[in-house]
Amino acid sequence: MSGGQTFYGSTRTLAIEGAFMESTSFSAAGGKMPEIGQVGLLTLRYKCGMNEARILTKCQILNLLGTGVGISIRYSELSRADQRTMGRIVASGRANLDDE
Repeated sequence: MSGGQTFYGSTRTLAIEGAFMESTSFSAAGGKMPEIGQVGLLTLRYKCGMNEARILTKCQILNLLGTGVGISIRYSELSRADQRTMGRIVASGRANLDDE
């Protein structure tokens, strides 16, 4: 997020348009919550067979709820390979993809 803040969490729901991320790191960041409209970089980690991989994408905070944030993902700015991978993750409902 802008301002050098880093938040860690787990995606509760994931769709092509965005995600809901639960995080307890807001209190670890000095209690400062992100702000609606704030733009940042989202790192989505997943497993592909035995290897860990990741997708990096620009994102924007859309909603704050308790210890979670609703995030808009800029899907159209992903590479075609990352778009396909993201589509597979969303379709399978899991972050552990089998090798092809």
